[in-house]
Amino acid sequence: AEKMLKDIPVSFAILLDSKNAVSELYDVEAMPTTILIDRDGNFRYLHHGYKAGYEVDYETQIKQLVRER
Repeated sequence: AEKMLKDIPVSFAILLDSKNAVSELYDVEAMPTTILIDRDGNFRYLHHGYKAGYEVDYETQIKQLVRER
């Protein structure tokens, strides 16, 4: 992951979970796993794996979270 991030920098947080603590907490079963957390830190959406078109759901869910409050 660190090598890839040197070539493809991103502006969002990257979690390296070498002890699998967070993976177990959030039920990570596949790579990639996308977890959306609201601004209060509450777990809201979980996506295992990726297929073309999933980004439509991500965008809808992110917009919903941004509109809250």
